[in-house]
Amino acid sequence: MKPVYRSGDTVKSSKKFINARSILFDIIAWILAANFFIILKVWGSETQYDYVVLSQTDSLFWAHLQATITGMVIGLILAFMDFKRSGLYHKLGFGKIVLIKSITYFATIVFMVLMVTFLFMNLLGAGLYEAFSRLLDFLDDLFFANIILYCAGVSFLVSFIKQLDIKFGPGNLVNMITGKYHLPKVEERIFLFLDLKESTGIAERLGHIKYSKLLQDCFSDISKIVRECKAEIYQYVGDEVVLTWPSEAGFKNDNCLKLFFSFQEMIHERSEYYTSNYKCIPEFKGGMNYGMVTAVEIGDIKKEIVFHGDVLNTSSRIQNLCKKYDKDLLVSGKMTHRISDSGPYVVEHVDTVVPKGKSVEVHIFSITENEETKACPKLVYSKAPQTKVA
Repeated sequence: MKPVYRSGDTVKSSKKFINARSILFDIIAWILAANFFIILKVWGSETQYDYVVLSQTDSLFWAHLQATITGMVIGLILAFMDFKRSGLYHKLGFGKIVLIKSITYFATIVFMVLMVTFLFMNLLGAGLYEAFSRLLDFLDDLFFANIILYCAGVSFLVSFIKQLDIKFGPGNLVNMITGKYHLPKVEERIFLFLDLKESTGIAERLGHIKYSKLLQDCFSDISKIVRECKAEIYQYVGDEVVLTWPSEAGFKNDNCLKLFFSFQEMIHERSEYYTSNYKCIPEFKGGMNYGMVTAVEIGDIKKEIVFHGDVLNTSSRIQNLCKKYDKDLLVSGKMTHRISDSGPYVVEHVDTVVPKGKSVEVHIFSITENEETKACPKLVYSKAPQTKVA
């Protein structure tokens, strides 16, 4: 039997997940950068640098080992610093974040290069006085100036790439660079349309500036659990956010459902914040469907990866029915055949409708969390009919 899922589990573990991903990226990036510097400056050089232990036997091996250790330590420290300050960065613009990170990276790297160099010389036989003397020579050498310039460039490049990855959405930057969707590609995907309830009334009461800040906070909250649930943010459209998964990733461990209920849980946990700042607790309604879509990169001046297909239209129509049936989450009938029977969910048939603009009936189901099944996974379940499922 699968372990029972509780929505709060994802909320609590999402920070750990993001931290691990950031650590991995920084470690790899700085190890490669440090070793590339050794290749540029040391390979083929006849000059002996005591502070990069080139006076030792197998000098290139020791130089690359020192570079690898330095890069690993720098990556760990910078990832930890980013993780601790992540709550501050989302309030700043792209340029300011890149500048602040670049300066922080640069200062940290210079300090760590000096520390690792000193320790490495000491561990390889130099006494404390001799190691310190070599370190002073290192500071006064052109080789150190080269390291400073190199670190400044790499610091800016790494921080810029990390911010671009965030701006385009995890994975999209790589897809654009590799040209994965340069030509149309057919994929099976899940789409979840999330829309703020009573948005018109809230906007009128708050005014457009404060209303925009409310949406910023809501979408910032959902971003914290997107990676944990293997989702991708496809679009922000007004007060609506569209999320997508490759089908295999979305149905695995019911990730597509976990995200919705984790988001509800996160809003609930931050209810005091929303009430004190906006005099309301935002609620979202969702519509979900899956099927085959075409993915393609479009645009010349502004490039974007977009999805085309009836799956998106049906998902949007299903979400619009939430108000009519007073439900938070509605899904198409065929979704129910891929949802785990052991999950803590109540799946109930709501209606069979022909959405606007369609000629085929769609079986609509609501999905809710059952408090009892969180402790004892006995699912109240009614799967969709096998006929006329769209």
